[in-house]
Amino acid sequence: MACPGIPVTFTATPGFVHSNETPAYQWLVNDISAGSNNTIFTTSTLKGGDQVKVKIISTQRCTQPAFSNIITLTQGTGPAPLPLASIDGKTIVKPGEGATYTAKIVNPGIDAFIYWEDSVAARGWNSVDGSNGRYEIDYWPGVAEVKLRYHYQSFINCVGEVTVQSNKLTIKVSNVTTGIDPVNGGSLGIRYYPNPVPKTLIIDGLSLSDKWETIVINDISGKQIMELPVKNMRKIELPVQRLTPGIYVAILNRREGRKAYLKFVKQ
Repeated sequence: MACPGIPVTFTATPGFVHSNETPAYQWLVNDISAGSNNTIFTTSTLKGGDQVKVKIISTQRCTQPAFSNIITLTQGTGPAPLPLASIDGKTIVKPGEGATYTAKIVNPGIDAFIYWEDSVAARGWNSVDGSNGRYEIDYWPGVAEVKLRYHYQSFINCVGEVTVQSNKLTIKVSNVTTGIDPVNGGSLGIRYYPNPVPKTLIIDGLSLSDKWETIVINDISGKQIMELPVKNMRKIELPVQRLTPGIYVAILNRREGRKAYLKFVKQ
């Protein structure tokens, strides 16, 4: 594509060159010589309809010059408007509840790619697992407050490749029933595997002193799927084979003290 004032670069790749020769290159625009003796030709003076090719002149005897294929340029109308990126989704969720977040793009480009990031107080921005290339994600905060954003990469006519960043959405976990936020089970030495899980989720490392009484499984929307007693158990084998594939949260409950959560993916 020919865009006013925007450089375009062409590269010649010979099909075969003898090891002891250095061929010459003559670039041609509409059959008129242009550029220099180089495998690369860059120009910003092209317009729609111009034809570019290269003549390769061998130093071998009795060898005729070879011509490349012809590239015919289309006319660009000038820089297209840059994409505008924003997020749509819940900003307040309950403990153990997730939500669906959607990328909104105005003026999309071509050959687009998207990736999401989140940030909490204890660290900076990190990529969200499994979010690359997705315009809609199911996301579960896991902590009391988290920020969510995404980056949108695309090619814009007469501009080139650009990356724009969406607004930052602040998601807060509100516990309206108990006022107690759950903690990550890993911080209590609780292990769980495999993750993703096909049939049985193993939860290990439970301490009797924590006095866990029940475990609840919620789906990404916060809907309770099952509840099981776990009193005086150090290890739990949780049957999940009947769950629909997706993201779930296991919440350990006790009479007093903070709950603990474990986020897992059902295959």
